[in-house]
Amino acid sequence: MAILKRRALSVKMPMACRADASVYVNDVKEGVLHSYIRHYRQWEAAVPQLRSVKSQLPSDIQQLIDDIGSSKQQTMNRATAEYQLSQALEKAENEVKRSLQMAQDVIFNFLQKHLTSTTSTSIDQNRRGQRQTKVTIPGSRGPRTLVLGSYDLPSSTRTSTSYITTMYFEKPQRKRRHM
Repeated sequence: MAILKRRALSVKMPMACRADASVYVNDVKEGVLHSYIRHYRQWEAAVPQLRSVKSQLPSDIQQLIDDIGSSKQQTMNRATAEYQLSQALEKAENEVKRSLQMAQDVIFNFLQKHLTSTTSTSIDQNRRGQRQTKVTIPGSRGPRTLVLGSYDLPSSTRTSTSYITTMYFEKPQRKRRHM
């Protein structure tokens, strides 16, 4: 569900990943725009420059983003809100599209800055068996873990193409108080 022309950008990945990846932009369902819409609070905390983007959007689009961001995965409410958002974005003014493009550019630049060959990285699987790359990102309140969910598309060569579908920050572990 693209608002502009859906396209894939190449992302340099840490050495532990063995290959670079691609990430889609301009798609509500996966990639950079999806990550911003679904996890905008986390992105705003990590990249303060993003705080002004959502407030510039029309109130109906802000509400749909809130609905998507607060709903559980794979629910009818979320699917409905994603569909309504994609419909609203197709008809949106150019200013709205420019704001969302700016948010995607900021997030992509963040990835380019923090996903270096020496970034501390671990590769894991989620409960559904999908690959997750976890990278440690420095932050003003200490390091945070950015999770990159991805899938591989087989190719005709020996290597496969990895696509990042979502990106979010793990919730920090709460410290237990000992009594």
